[in-house]
Amino acid sequence: SGARRSHIYVQRPGYDAPRRVHRHRGLTFHPKWSPDASMIAFDGRGIFVMDADGSHVEQVVEVEGWRRPCFTWAPGDRQLTYYKPKALYAGDLWTLDVDNPGVQEVVTRGHEVYSSAAWSPDRTRLAYTTGNGAGSLYVMDADGRNVTPVRGGASAKDPAWSPDGKRLAFRSSQGMKSNIFVAELGAG
Repeated sequence: SGARRSHIYVQRPGYDAPRRVHRHRGLTFHPKWSPDASMIAFDGRGIFVMDADGSHVEQVVEVEGWRRPCFTWAPGDRQLTYYKPKALYAGDLWTLDVDNPGVQEVVTRGHEVYSSAAWSPDRTRLAYTTGNGAGSLYVMDADGRNVTPVRGGASAKDPAWSPDGKRLAFRSSQGMKSNIFVAELGAG
């Protein structure tokens, strides 16, 4: 029929081959484990969640057209933080409960384009980038206060916290060259 299908596989320790846990009509992007490893979220023309074994697949966020919203698992094991556009170049980060996707809270009120986000290991701070594609990198408290630009975070994307929450790695691209940087943030 020509319809594209994507698959999500899980490789478990001790198994010879990965096991397909999901077959999705259309393309899938950015699969992410929940903090407790009980679920996987992915982008498939919207944000979907499923149990780690591939059962109970549910779309929790709908998107218009081919937009690929950034998303990450949020402070609760069963919460997602995602970018919800209001207009072409404006929106906010929101958190939803995957068991009740209708219950949502706004995390930011910057009315910008958010391209990537990551919660700190202790879930008290959120790192995020603004701008279409690679942009500026910021860290804020979970309550939305104390928004701080990260030094050296211009043209940043894909923030990732160190396990102790004191450093933030991110990718920065200029032209065809991409580098990984680590910013020291101090105590969380």
